[in-house]
Amino acid sequence: MILLAKSAWFAWGFQRSYISGYASAAQSLAQTAGSGIILFDGALPANFIFFLRGADPGRHLIVVRKALYVTR
Repeated sequence: MILLAKSAWFAWGFQRSYISGYASAAQSLAQTAGSGIILFDGALPANFIFFLRGADPGRHLIVVRKALYVTR
């Protein structure tokens, strides 16, 4: 019981990182770029891809994360 209470107390006070601005960036990219490939390198790439898919229902844009392309 004590372990459960301590875990609940820790989880209640835990502060997750929050990143904003992906929705507006994805919306502007979807409007300006008709179609193409977007190379993305940033924190939480799934958030950017989520908002881009919402702004591009025709799936004309492709997102390639840094893990998929090579840098020298």
